Amino acid sequence: MASTYSQIKQLEESVGQYKADANVEWSVGKIANALIEQAKQDKPDNIVLGAIDPFEPGPNERYISGQTAGGVRAVLAQVATAVKPPPSFGLV
Repeated sequence: MASTYSQIKQLEESVGQYKADANVEWSVGKIANALIEQAKQDKPDNIVLGAIDPFEPGPNERYISGQTAGGVRAVLAQVATAVKPPPSFGLV
């Protein structure tokens, strides 16, 4: 099973393939919201995660409302940073 961190990083990279000012499909927003919610459960005391509101659908639920791809990617980058596991230094 993939970690929340790796899933967020993968989604961030996918959104990074959009032009920064492009709209992002609402289906991506729903996935992002699920991952953000999981991150909040994993790190309930994180102030950055606490400040992030869920993405909302735009008209006809076609795109994320009020966000460009650049904005979505910035949010995902902050979420990824908040849940990034500490380095293991090769210890098992």
